[in-house]
Order: sequence, then C-alpha cells, then structure tokens
Amino acid sequence: MEFFNQKEQVIDIQLTQYGKRRLSAGKFKPAFYAFYDKDVLYNSEFGGYSEVQNDSETRIKSETPRLTIQHNFIGVDTQIKEMTMIESKGNELDDLVKKQLLQDVENKFFADNTQIGTTKLDNRYNPSWDIKFYNDHLINATLQSTGSGQVKRIPQLETELVYRAYATNDIDQLNIEVGEDYFTAAEDFFESEIEFDDGSILLAKDDFILLGIEEKNTNFYNENFEIEVFLEELDANNKIKLTPLKFSTSEEDLSLAVGQYLQFEFDEEIDDSILCKYVKEEDKKSLYVQQIFTCPDTIDDFQEMDIYDDDDLGDAC
Repeated sequence: MEFFNQKEQVIDIQLTQYGKRRLSAGKFKPAFYAFYDKDVLYNSEFGGYSEVQNDSETRIKSETPRLTIQHNFIGVDTQIKEMTMIESKGNELDDLVKKQLLQDVENKFFADNTQIGTTKLDNRYNPSWDIKFYNDHLINATLQSTGSGQVKRIPQLETELVYRAYATNDIDQLNIEVGEDYFTAAEDFFESEIEFDDGSILLAKDDFILLGIEEKNTNFYNENFEIEVFLEELDANNKIKLTPLKFSTSEEDLSLAVGQYLQFEFDEEIDDSILCKYVKEEDKKSLYVQQIFTCPDTIDDFQEMDIYDDDDLGDAC
C-alpha cells in the first residue's frame, strides 16, 4: 500500500485478478460505476477537533492523505486453489456458472462497499432501511459483519425457519390447537402418502418469514432492490466460505439454484390472506403497501358524502 501523490496523480485504476483474466480474454466490458467517500471526514468533530467551515474544503481536497487502490482482498494461494478446483470440474459446470464461481466473493463484495447512495434533493438525511418482521421471526440483530476477517458496517439480522410434523385424524381440531392453518401434506416431502392404521395422517406445519422492506430518504422506483443469496459453508481450513446462489441456473448444476434451498415470493405474488393477517393496521395505510394488496374489510370503507353539507359558507361575494 502507498499514498497518493496529490500533486501528480489524479486517478488510479486497478483491475482485480478476475478483471485481469477477463481483460486477457477480450471479455472485459465494464457497464457500471460508483463514487465513494469513505476516506473523507466531513465533520472534524469526529476526528477530535473543530475547524471553521471554510477550512473544510481545503482539508478534504488538499490536506488529507489517501491510500491508493487496494484491488485484492484474498491470498494468491487461496485463489489458485479455488481456480484449480473449479477448472478441474471441466464440463460439469456450464460457462455462466464457471464464470460466476471464478470471481472471488471477497473481491466482488468487499472491494466496492459503502458506495454513495442517492438521496432525495429535498431531504437532509442519508438513505436508510426500514425492515419489519411481520410474523415475529427476528432473533438477533448486529450492526456489523465480520465475515472473511473483515469488519464491515453491514447490519446482520438473524432469523430461522422451523418446520414441525403432526400426526392427526382431525385436521380442523389440529388447526384449533396449533392456531395456524398452513399445513402441507407429508407426501409433498416424501413423495408418498403416509397414513397410519388408525386413519391418522402426517402433516407438516409450514414456516415462513414475512418481511416489509422500505428504503427511506431516497427516490422510490419500481425496482429499488436487488436480492442476493449465499450458501455458507466451512472450507478445508474451517473458515466460512460464501457461495453465491442464482435464481436461475442450468439443469446441469441445480446445487447453485436458490430454489433448492428457499422459495421467495415478492409483493403481488404473496397471498392476500397472509398479508392481511400479519401486516399491522398502521402499515396497511402506507402508500407502497396499499399498491400490493387490499384486505376485504377495507374495500367498503369509503362512504359517499357531501363535504359542503353542514358548512356555513356565509354571504356570497
């Protein structure tokens, strides 16, 4: 690592190891860019001193030393071992999956974090997240991520899904006792009907996480979010390894498909009965939520009325 020479250097561009491989193959085609200010201290009080506001610009532009670009966040030995393992699979992986695996998770997701977000012009606050667990599955929350030996200010929300099995010959009574009516016949799991001698059957109580996610202090668009899913495993050195999963993969490698592990439903795909049951009344009034679903008890709330019926308008002009 070295410091910028601000009198001679204007910009520094470095390719990651994966970028170099793509460039050597003539397939390096950058399509996006982002700006960062993580090396800028805007408020000097957080640095333990105060300054006149007019001095801030000079300090930030000319008097703040900056490190040159760090373009690699993983050891060379580790990279070579992973590449050798991926290439050794040969035709077992299609080109798209192989390309995705060859790009190191550490360099892809740790090298370009904390990019500057978009804020509403008339809003003084930074973009922020408002995440609600409608069916109370939040277990723990921390403000930082410590994966791969790096501490990042990425909030971590811990949750879990629990599936339970029941043997019953009275489904209605089971619904009353358990208090839920989200059951799946056991044959959906075991591919054959399971029925006991006394006529009872085996049912599984489904579990799910219902989230409400809203980005505040920024412009609202139809496609505000991107969802990424990772499979967490331990490697040969007993270190956590994150493997990115895809929502669509080839038939040859379904192990990397999200659908092998989780099922996602978004917005209008979610059944209205579930949303009406778990979303709180104050949240139902949100403009964004109203666009997704309508509960039966709110359809006829509107009543026609004459707004001038009882008003005393006074003398005409």
